[in-house]
Amino acid sequence: YERGQSERDLEDDGMRATGSNDVAVNDVFVPSQRVAHAFDVPAARPSVLSNPLYGMIPWPGVQAHAAVPVGIARASVNKLVHLAQTKVPNFFEVTLRDRGVVQAQAAEARALVEAASVYLGATATAAMDAIAAGRPLDSDLKIGLQLSSSNCASAAIAATSLVQQAAGTSAIRDEAGFEKLFRDANTITQHAAVQTARYESTGKVMFGLPSDWFPFNL
Repeated sequence: YERGQSERDLEDDGMRATGSNDVAVNDVFVPSQRVAHAFDVPAARPSVLSNPLYGMIPWPGVQAHAAVPVGIARASVNKLVHLAQTKVPNFFEVTLRDRGVVQAQAAEARALVEAASVYLGATATAAMDAIAAGRPLDSDLKIGLQLSSSNCASAAIAATSLVQQAAGTSAIRDEAGFEKLFRDANTITQHAAVQTARYESTGKVMFGLPSDWFPFNL
């Protein structure tokens, strides 16, 4: 950040970039049964991965990145509903909540958010149930995990775009908060786990082709 910026300034900046950092720990003994290689999980999974959640590795990481844009989009919709109660746009005589187009945009945005959230949860539950029953994650389960995650990104972008349209000029004013949510949603959806390219990665698997996305190959 630039010199002279306060912590408050940084909070207002929002998510303009991400920082992925490595951590090194020296002189600490970790027994083998406590170690799992997320990028090279053996067919006979170690005991540390016996819990259904850890048995899904690396998919929890994919879905975690999908949950973030959904939460951002939900916050954006809630902010719109609050704003609409009192805002009367220039050259109009009624509040946003009384305008049919805003009502439709808010409803569509919420539907996108809720549907994405339910789809994400359903695929996670199905995968965890399979692991708990001693079954490996087959192609269909992996397809569901990735598609529900990618769909969260698509839904978040669509929902926040609808909110931007509905909020009018409030959507471009820093102090209103909509611009930050819109930017954050579009930033997180550039992550490798949920970016648009993952649809192609999943489509390859659907057609029986090798995927370029490593979780499908573990």
